[in-house]
Amino acid sequence: MERSASGPTWAIATPHEEATRAGAAAFEGGGNAVDAALRAATVLAVV
Repeated sequence: MERSASGPTWAIATPHEEATRAGAAAFEGGGNAVDAALRAATVLAVV
């Protein structure tokens, strides 16, 4: 289970794999740290 992910200019770590994936998707889609944090937090609120 991966709880961290990174790219050339970003990194994210959360306590849940799905939240990490959501945050990474935000970065990969051109978003910034706030976008990634909001996506990850939304997932963490549900799982």
